[in-house]
Amino acid sequence: MKNLNNDKRVFYKDVDRIIRIVYKEMNFNTTNFFDLKWYEYFDLSNENFIRVIKTNYIKFYPDNYHEDDLDYLLIDLAKKIKNKYGSTNSIYLIPYISTMILKYDQNQLYVDFNDLLEWDGFINKLDIKLFVSSMLASNCSLEPEVYGGSVVGHNNFTIYDICSRNGISENHMHLQASGYVTDINWFSFLEKNIFQAEYFNQFICSEEVYKQFPKTKKNIDGLRNNIMKVKSLRVILHDYCRYNEFIIPPNIISQLLASSDVESFCSIQGISTEKGYEKLSKKLNEDVIKYIKCELRRYPDNPLKYSWIELDFMRRIFDIMLNSLKTDNHSYFTYLFNLYICSMMDIKFQFLQDNLGMGFNKFKEKEENKKWFITSDHEKDIIKSCFHKYYREKYINNIELRIAPKETGEKYIHFINELNRINLNEWERVKHEHNDPLIPKINFGVVIHFIKLKHKKKSSYVEEMKETRLRLEEQSNSIINALYLIEKNTRGTNKKCNLMNKIVGIDTANYEMDNRPNIYACVFRKLRYDQSTNQVLNATYHVGEEFPTITNGLRAIDEVLEFCAYNRNDRLGHALALGMDIAAYFKVKRNNILCCIEDYLDDIVWMSKVLNESSYEKDKQFLPFLRAEFDKYKHSIFSKIFSENEVPCFEDYLDAYILRGDDPSVYLEIIKGKLDFEYSEFCSYYGYRINSYSSFHEMAFLNKKARRLVLEYNYNEQYRLQAKQPIKIIVTEMYIKVAKRVQTVLKEKILNMNVFIEANPTSNKKISHIKNYSDLPAIRLNNLFINSEESICLPISINTDDSSIFQTNLINEYSMIAAALLREGINEREVYDYIERLAIASNVHSFIGKHKH
Repeated sequence: MKNLNNDKRVFYKDVDRIIRIVYKEMNFNTTNFFDLKWYEYFDLSNENFIRVIKTNYIKFYPDNYHEDDLDYLLIDLAKKIKNKYGSTNSIYLIPYISTMILKYDQNQLYVDFNDLLEWDGFINKLDIKLFVSSMLASNCSLEPEVYGGSVVGHNNFTIYDICSRNGISENHMHLQASGYVTDINWFSFLEKNIFQAEYFNQFICSEEVYKQFPKTKKNIDGLRNNIMKVKSLRVILHDYCRYNEFIIPPNIISQLLASSDVESFCSIQGISTEKGYEKLSKKLNEDVIKYIKCELRRYPDNPLKYSWIELDFMRRIFDIMLNSLKTDNHSYFTYLFNLYICSMMDIKFQFLQDNLGMGFNKFKEKEENKKWFITSDHEKDIIKSCFHKYYREKYINNIELRIAPKETGEKYIHFINELNRINLNEWERVKHEHNDPLIPKINFGVVIHFIKLKHKKKSSYVEEMKETRLRLEEQSNSIINALYLIEKNTRGTNKKCNLMNKIVGIDTANYEMDNRPNIYACVFRKLRYDQSTNQVLNATYHVGEEFPTITNGLRAIDEVLEFCAYNRNDRLGHALALGMDIAAYFKVKRNNILCCIEDYLDDIVWMSKVLNESSYEKDKQFLPFLRAEFDKYKHSIFSKIFSENEVPCFEDYLDAYILRGDDPSVYLEIIKGKLDFEYSEFCSYYGYRINSYSSFHEMAFLNKKARRLVLEYNYNEQYRLQAKQPIKIIVTEMYIKVAKRVQTVLKEKILNMNVFIEANPTSNKKISHIKNYSDLPAIRLNNLFINSEESICLPISINTDDSSIFQTNLINEYSMIAAALLREGINEREVYDYIERLAIASNVHSFIGKHKH
């Protein structure tokens, strides 16, 4: 049986990669279609097409098969689909795989748990609805309603039982990137007028869209035409499904696809129909838009309608392909559907995260685009779809909804009331659907995350930081006002349970580069220890996820703990740097440190601080090496700023680093001689603007050279330019040894503080260099339950992050971890015990229900 499973997995991997090559990497240029022999394309028995596949395959998978291997592989695949479907067209790989990997029983569509990891690979290559719709077409009795959104379940009832018995909490999700936002966005795209050229230009020219293309006029025009052709193909295929013939003649379709100016071509081209003579432009614009809006009314209150409409469209196409006679029209229809898939994938994966490449910026491309086409008509369904998704998933106790700051306290109250209303409606709906009045209502809380904006490289750093701190101060005042109004409006009324303690925490999110924790430290301390309300705000922080070097990421984590005055039960979001193998990380980087000189010096003095505080005496042996590194590179910053006898020494630089958690404007006032207080009075006067929570702060503050260096760091543009000079340093064995030890000491610190880690498995896998779920940093951080040699076990919870972009849900995250660990040969009892402990931990770590006493 084990060999049988292995053979099937190899087969799935082979097909997975061929599908990627055919539908995502061929880079068809639609302007050349008119000159091509269309019947050769997508035919796995055609020599020309095979040659193109092999060339691209070897390019993307150079360490896999060679050309002779690929010949045998493609012959085998062509034979399999020929025997089953009577065709060697690559489109039939989709139903072939879907009928193997998807199962149906007791009104449930599911994947065999043993195939779950392979299934994840397929849906990272093609829209999941292609596989589901071909399965529906192969089983004529099935309707789109059996599909529950972005995730297909599995048949491992042990995992469902664990989640059912314990309930699970979602402690890290972004409201606007969860639910069914990807489906809503695609549907909104289909609704757009096909000839909105300027609108599509704006989309193409967006910073995070089509980043692989220079935004030249030629490329913009070409991409816009491709978008218009996708929408045209949608109309053409839709009409064929309705009438079983081409309303627009094939020769006109071919000319349309070959056109370099779709709008001009359609405006002058007429077509003959049974209804008379009409312009092609009118036909392409009105037909599908009218139909899909009519379809939308079939499901007035169900957010899954956006998915089901597209699913039903694809199912009808596969139904024609699988059950109709192979006429000339049928062959051309199949060719057009292949083109539609290629072009659709090109657009859709501007919104979806696949598993190609690495880095936080790759994720930002998708995150920024997730709602690009959505209008106010469908905006309300994004939030509704989140609650709908969690109720449909079942077993969810608590959801923390991350939202961006709002302008006023009143807007927070209005928003929370709206969330309460939507939650109540979805709860009533699910009780009615299941005829079960005992289904528990989901508890939700709002976590407000300050948005870390991308640094504008050409702008003044000093002015940008001033603006950022002013913005944060205003946003924090709105949050405090909201807490005050909630207490005021609910005092002595029956509304208390609806508003009180719904704002449960604060966070930061978005770009981590050039957004150090010290910038956000003041508002964190302000909001955490504000005494004007009786509501607690817990703290979490997106950190250690994006960094120039791993030591930089570790340092950012410690800065959150130190500068933001962290306490027990606070949390860290992602914290990938904690769980990464440092030697393996530098191996991927070819043993290079590539960063700016300031980052390198900061890392050096910070590592010295960490090791100096360590209770393990042997850690002191690394201090001379770190001091020597500082002395070696310090002049790269200071030689143009200070005279030789004024260059800061190691201790001055370290003290200045400690003071970075303060509001720097305080030091402007001090240097102007406005204040002359004792340290204790000074701290009392400035309150949250001074990080007096640090045990090292007073000593650092009393160092005048350190105070001057703080001013240079924050207000001297010349200093900033020098500090940001790039360097390249070859990593030594000693540096790696020091970094490993610092990582361990930091983990011990986090464990002793009882700070929790928010792990997001699919998110972390898809934006890192990790290939397997079993290699995730989260597993390294918490794996004592699976016989690991790791001596430190940090408390983690499992979460989804941006579930729509990553095509996942909460139970799927637990399932992927379990599937990966079982695949590694780990004992079943240990794996399920581990999953159960993680489920329990998710509830313990939740901010919901934790109030100030």
